[in-house]
Amino acid sequence: MIKSCAEHIELAIDDFIEEFEISPNVEALQSGAGICRYCTGPASYQLRIEEEAAERSELP
Repeated sequence: MIKSCAEHIELAIDDFIEEFEISPNVEALQSGAGICRYCTGPASYQLRIEEEAAERSELP
């Protein structure tokens, strides 16, 4: 999982694909939900593997 601000989302997607060799599921985050991996500013997006996102949505 990678969290990114809007400014670094393209870099985050490139890094995710390089690391996992699969396209990420990109989710918008609420304000204050995390810190950008690249600049330590507030994260706007979370990148996950599709399976992780599906498992999370199945939880009660």
